[in-house]
Amino acid sequence: MADWVTAYRIFVGDADGHLKLLRIAPEARPLPPPPAARFSKKPEQQEPNDEDAHAAPAVAPSSSSLPHLQLLPIQGRANIPPPSMSASSSSVNASPAAIQQMAAGWLTTGHFILTLARRDGSIDVVLPLPQPDGSSDDAEQTGFDETEAPRAILVDTIVENRMRAGMERWISLHIGASGVYALTSAGILRFTPVVNAASSSAGSGKPSTGLSLGEATIFTLPRTPLSHALFVTLPHNTTTTSANPSADPTHLFSGGHEVPLSIWGLPALFASTGAEGPLAATADSSKKPSDQQAEVEAGDGEDQGPKRKRRKLKEKLQDGEVWRAKGLPHDALGLQQKPEIAAIALLSKGSPTEKTVSGLPQDLKFGIATKNGLFRLY
Repeated sequence: MADWVTAYRIFVGDADGHLKLLRIAPEARPLPPPPAARFSKKPEQQEPNDEDAHAAPAVAPSSSSLPHLQLLPIQGRANIPPPSMSASSSSVNASPAAIQQMAAGWLTTGHFILTLARRDGSIDVVLPLPQPDGSSDDAEQTGFDETEAPRAILVDTIVENRMRAGMERWISLHIGASGVYALTSAGILRFTPVVNAASSSAGSGKPSTGLSLGEATIFTLPRTPLSHALFVTLPHNTTTTSANPSADPTHLFSGGHEVPLSIWGLPALFASTGAEGPLAATADSSKKPSDQQAEVEAGDGEDQGPKRKRRKLKEKLQDGEVWRAKGLPHDALGLQQKPEIAAIALLSKGSPTEKTVSGLPQDLKFGIATKNGLFRLY
């Protein structure tokens, strides 16, 4: 029963902004003690038994086989200052470098990277070393070379200058095959490609990673603030046989305490006229009339005339928006209920199809959890 624990690494980001590593190395562990040694009677009730003398004693696992949480400095990044004390009280201020979101994934370049979204509006793109064995297509065979000391090298830092630190936060972070996807509570959606570096950085004094960041494409979602979001890869036609988690996400689920759940098509979103960046250059050629004219289905019993027209105009889907949840009915007091979205979960990615009105796969199932303890299934 030796080597029953597989080597793995868990990267942890704390509120002070430090990157830590939890390691469990493959090491032989003793078998559990026999029942006679584990479930002995109380001293006052225990009866003498000659067999107990020959029973194997319970052996505690060696300390070397237990998980080790160690600080992992990021080479190429300035040291993170310690938390400061408030001048008016003895409370500790939140660190500007506090990590709010983390993500890990494989790139098409063959690199495995980490991303750390911080409170100050920055995202560190980090290359952990040694790199895992295997690839995203062979996740079960992925492992780390435990003979090499773990390191972390900074590839580059993404800075979102429009994010108001302390008032807004990162709510979702994802690594696709082409780069980094991130979203703030203010609806700032950013895609930053990560590509092979054109030249070496050996002469600049910065550790070389072979990677660099490309020009970002940014889009601001119209309805905010958001409380939760989820990047997903969905099969969208018959040529897409599977939804590989390491591929670029195709859709974004987003919502908030007062914002209903919406599903956005990322390619159309970044190619819309509201986007900024290289992907928005083809907005005129990629926009479809059906996307501009799509509307949410009206409920029963709505008023006719100008009021209905204003309601339709308000419920018209935005550029890149492929689906939106209907508004909740009024409560017993006649007040409008709020979505109160606290979490989003994808239950089934559905099956690829050639024809759908919304562009979503058939049999797609997802749900949301609310602050009130409810779960809504779609």
